[in-house]
Amino acid sequence: HSNGISLTDEEIIHLANCLMTNHVLRYLSIGDNHEISLAGWEALSGVFQSHCSGLEIVKLQSTSIDNLALVFFANSLRGNSKLRELILDVNECTHWGSLSTVLCNKASIDATFNSNHTLKKISERKSIELQLPFYLRLLLRWNAESTPMEAARRKIINAHFSGDFSLQPFIDINFNVLPFAIAWMAKDE
Repeated sequence: HSNGISLTDEEIIHLANCLMTNHVLRYLSIGDNHEISLAGWEALSGVFQSHCSGLEIVKLQSTSIDNLALVFFANSLRGNSKLRELILDVNECTHWGSLSTVLCNKASIDATFNSNHTLKKISERKSIELQLPFYLRLLLRWNAESTPMEAARRKIINAHFSGDFSLQPFIDINFNVLPFAIAWMAKDE
């Protein structure tokens, strides 16, 4: 917990390098740091890509995070299955589409299945959370209320089997897998 301690880019880059292989630390709070630039945030976002990092909760309130830093964080969460909370001040950010795409990549059923289903929270205050786009709040809620497998199922049904239904998503599925895929989506638990 380092709220109130002013960190520089050089220090955050060094911290990020240490966190890349630290599987013990679960919680990190480095709020109230307005001097960290995009270079520092980019380095920290790299920690989320590391399979050796054990971080589950990262708090970054009252910082200089902007839309570009948000994109770095979103892209780094693509393969992350540990981080449950990335607490941000959403007032400075407006490009939430990058995070929505990470939480539910609609490019294909496989891409949706491999989306991030563990990030559950990006704000601690309800008033800030309500400023987020509805779809992003929905994806976070599905992640919070479900197992990762159930969240994946909900996202696949919502992204590929609602509204104008198309058989296009089934074209690339292995014929032997097709019955199992349909049965999995149809289960109601």
